[in-house]
Amino acid sequence: GIYLQGIVPQVLMNESSIEMTDTDPSQAMILRGTDALLSLRNKSEMSINGGGTGTLENVAIGDNNARPELSVTGGSKLSVTTSSATRSPTDTLNNAIHLRGVEPKINITSGSELNVSVTSNARRGLYLNGTNAEVNLNDSHLDINTISGRALNLNGESSTLNANKSNLKLNTAEGAGISLSGHNAL
Repeated sequence: GIYLQGIVPQVLMNESSIEMTDTDPSQAMILRGTDALLSLRNKSEMSINGGGTGTLENVAIGDNNARPELSVTGGSKLSVTTSSATRSPTDTLNNAIHLRGVEPKINITSGSELNVSVTSNARRGLYLNGTNAEVNLNDSHLDINTISGRALNLNGESSTLNANKSNLKLNTAEGAGISLSGHNAL
């Protein structure tokens, strides 16, 4: 996969596409550092297909550093399809997409899509962990399917989920569809 560490690690996609496939557990996109950013814009597409039954995260942004961000804009699409181990998710394991650090933020705007499909066991779909965790949907689609892990989990003081003219679809066979936890969660 792609692993960047340091001050302001960024992967910026503009009118681009990438497909990542692995038949064993692996980390497809790891960005560790302050202001870590994964950005897809102008009809960019990223597709991640993970296999195996491990607990490694497919996309991890921030690694407990301030202001990790995922931005999917301008008709772009990020898709993660993955299997999972039976082990319950933690703050650092068994999450399909994970942003961790103060003020983690996801922006999905302007006809864009974020799709997560967990095909087996306990992996969480989308996990933001940190004070002021924020998910913003504007004229876009968020579709998360899990088996027994939470589909969408925002953890931290003043966590918010904002949706405007958007489709939010959370399906889980056994787990919670959405969890907003922390003081002042909205």
